[in-house]
Amino acid sequence: MITVFGIIFNKKDNNTSLKVVKNNTLIQINNPNWQFYNKYFLKLCDMSIHIGKIIEGLVEDKRLTQKEFGNLINKHEKTVPDIFKRSTIAVDLLIAISNALKVDLFSFYYQEEPLKSLRNDEITILNNENDRLHNVIRQLEKDLVQKDKLINSQEEYITIAKERMAEYKKKEQ
Repeated sequence: MITVFGIIFNKKDNNTSLKVVKNNTLIQINNPNWQFYNKYFLKLCDMSIHIGKIIEGLVEDKRLTQKEFGNLINKHEKTVPDIFKRSTIAVDLLIAISNALKVDLFSFYYQEEPLKSLRNDEITILNNENDRLHNVIRQLEKDLVQKDKLINSQEEYITIAKERMAEYKKKEQ
């Protein structure tokens, strides 16, 4: 899975690089193959979500004043209307607002492409891994039952062997 982290444009030499998170590692791709990445960037930039309006609606639903909302997110009340006007928002601010309003605001982005497909792919992978682990657990449970049966059989054998040894010792005396 590849998650877009940022685009870097160097004005001096007109080089472009792409920062992505791949397998939980931040990597930089210099002069990336834009035909591959552009389809995701264009869709990400073209999302019809207006996060500011969503936030404004949630603030109104919770009957918070702009001052109260600003205090919750450590922003001055005069900056709150600017947040409501934003169609995009920084991730750290979105996290702060999500925490303050007790709402997962990222979920709105997962309802639209390309994040919807990426999320569905992740869910499919996790479900497959979950199924695989359940199968492993079932097999381990079966193995445990077999081992318990073997232990019981061995205990019975040991009991019989002890009884026969005791009988043999009685005969010797």
